[in-house]
Amino acid sequence: MPAQSPLLNLEGAHPFGTTRLAFDRHGRRLASGGFSGEIIIWAVPSGKRLIKLHPFVLGVRELLWGKAIVGLAWLDDSHLVSGLKSGRIVLWNVHDGKRLNSIKASSALNSLVLIPNQAIVVTGHRDGKIRAFSLPHLLVTSEFNMGATVLSLAYDRVFERLAASAKGGRVAIFTREMRLIRDLDPAPLDTYEIRFAPDGQQLAGGTQSKLLFWDLQSGQVRIKDTGHLGAVTSIDYSPNGEHLVSLGRFTDSSIRLLNLESGMLERRLASHGLCGKAIRFSPDGRFVASGGDDRSVRLYDISAPSVER
Repeated sequence: MPAQSPLLNLEGAHPFGTTRLAFDRHGRRLASGGFSGEIIIWAVPSGKRLIKLHPFVLGVRELLWGKAIVGLAWLDDSHLVSGLKSGRIVLWNVHDGKRLNSIKASSALNSLVLIPNQAIVVTGHRDGKIRAFSLPHLLVTSEFNMGATVLSLAYDRVFERLAASAKGGRVAIFTREMRLIRDLDPAPLDTYEIRFAPDGQQLAGGTQSKLLFWDLQSGQVRIKDTGHLGAVTSIDYSPNGEHLVSLGRFTDSSIRLLNLESGMLERRLASHGLCGKAIRFSPDGRFVASGGDDRSVRLYDISAPSVER
């Protein structure tokens, strides 16, 4: 199947690669984070660079943990929350680029999600802890120990609950107050990213060359082959729940759009030149944004006719 070319290809966006992406609630701005700790806000769909949020000056010990952006979430139209691999969490004003507050967590960070309308940011850490911080003061309000390094977090807006995946295959569902609801069937391999379906009935995960789908009533997992040759590092549901997009890493940087009703591959999007890292649907479902180790940020128009076979 031929691959659809990007509408926009912002080459050299991040010097050592793009690590995280986040659309604002209107889909008119896209935030991208890089391995060097910088964050850039882009206009959608023009690709105009609106502002660059400069990397945080880290101490020697923090540099040893890494300064890559591993979490991005829009608090509102004016504020963005970011998480660095080192464990530092920063609240930004996106209009003037100023840091409004920051805190250094006690463990390296792998994932970050925002609980909308609650001014709470939840982070997953290498020490196995999930921690909730209040905004704007970034004070810890609760935590839970997954027992192994937390790989990914997701938030369900419908039923207001959290999900977490950890090394060793554990996947669990929590209330937004971080009380354990249940453990789902364990994943056969580490799950690199998890996402709730828009209707809250299903949780999807990306693992080594496969997709995982948990039924959230039974907790049972279904495994689906993808055609990816390596780790499925990032996934996202379309806002209407009809599609799921997946991005490969390591030996495979391809992007695949899955029709969830038929279970069939609907279209391929042009692969990154190097390993893929992050992928997201825009809130209106028209665009897919992706980023990877080739330093680019790309925008694909899913409303465009699919490429002929």
